[in-house]
Amino acid sequence: MTFYPNPVRDLLKIKGAAVEKVQLINNAGQVVYSSDNIPTEGIEMSNLSVGVYLVKILITDGSLTTKKIVKQ
Repeated sequence: MTFYPNPVRDLLKIKGAAVEKVQLINNAGQVVYSSDNIPTEGIEMSNLSVGVYLVKILITDGSLTTKKIVKQ
C-alpha cells in the first residue's frame, strides 16, 4: 500500500490492495473518518487539526495495515 503525500495538507491518497474498511484515528483514539472504500479523489483532511493520525486499513484478505500520517 502507498500513502501520499506524508505530511498531508488537504487530500490523502491511498493506492494498493482491495479494501474492506478504512479508518482515520486521531491522537485521542477517536475515529474521525470511516469508510468501506477509499475515495478515488482521496481522503479529505483539510478540515482536521494539525497532528499525527493513524490510518487503519482492513484489506479484503483479512490483513490489517496501519500507517502514521502527519497532518500539516
